[in-house]
This record gives sequence, structure tokens and C-alpha cells, in this order.
Amino acid sequence: RAYAIGVGIGDAKLKCLSGAWIAMCEYQLGNIPKAAGLAREALLGSDPDDHASRSRAHLVAADCLNTAGDQQGAAHHYGIARAHAVSMGDITMQSTILYNIAADSLSRISLLSAAGHVAADELRRVELEIGSVTNLDIGAGIESLRSSIAILHAQLDVVRGRWREAVDQYDQCLDAACGAGH
Repeated sequence: RAYAIGVGIGDAKLKCLSGAWIAMCEYQLGNIPKAAGLAREALLGSDPDDHASRSRAHLVAADCLNTAGDQQGAAHHYGIARAHAVSMGDITMQSTILYNIAADSLSRISLLSAAGHVAADELRRVELEIGSVTNLDIGAGIESLRSSIAILHAQLDVVRGRWREAVDQYDQCLDAACGAGH
């Protein structure tokens, strides 16, 4: 509705921000072309200092590029997304960006691991990325991604071949989800 209202009344800021949010949802639903189109629209229509719209739109652009296999392009957009989040002091958005970076990297090395092709430096970089979002969320008291981050740790243990630790982590995640009524 916010997007339609923004279009209807000619409010570019409302249109761009709500469009960036919709783009994030479309990406999560797997509608990559629609997500990319909405992100592009938000980037082209927003002012350079519209940090809320631009951080979200750049995050979606990064995720779309990463899905397409362009890690270099994705890294560029992740960096811009994070700079906008920092500019507006949105620590939760910074957490989301760091989480997406870590999750995307872990997904990529998980596939490489299945084929037996994970380099030690790649594994170390993913460990650091997961550590970054973990430390940020603990330090800032952010709870929203706690269970998702725990699953990243379990997935990392799978890549490392630490089966017992991975099973223990997954069991803890399931116990926590059951305890929370999920």
C-alpha cells in the first residue's frame, strides 16, 4: 500500500523506500528479476542521502548479483549498502547486511565443500564473516537474527566436517524453536 500511495501522490521517497522493502520480499520469495527491477527503481529514484532506501536497495542488488554468481559485483553493493546503513546509524540494517554476506559466502563454500574444493583461506574468511555478525549482534543486543546465526554456525561445522558439533548446534536450534512455539 505504501508503494501505491507513494506512486499516487508523487512521493518519491515513500515510493523508493517501500519499493526497496518490496524488493527484499521479492528476493526472499525467489523472484529475482522483480527484486532486481524494484531495487534498480529505488536506486534511480532516490536521493543520494536517502540512506534507508539506498541501503535496502543496494542489499537487494548485492543479493541478486550473488545469486547470479557475481561475487565481485555483490561485494561492491554490500559495501555501499553498509555505508548507507552506517550513515543513518541503523545497526539492525548493518547486522542484516553482515548476515547476508556471511550466509551467501557460506552457501557458496558449502557447494564447493560438497565437491571437495574449499580452500583454507576461503573457509577462514567465512569464519570471520560469521564471527562479525555474531559479535555485532551480541555487542548491540540484537536478537532478531539469533536463531539464523546459530544455523550459520551449524552449517559451518558441516563444511568443516565437524559432524558431532553440527548435529549438536542443529539440535539446539530445534530445541530453541520448539521452546519458542515455532
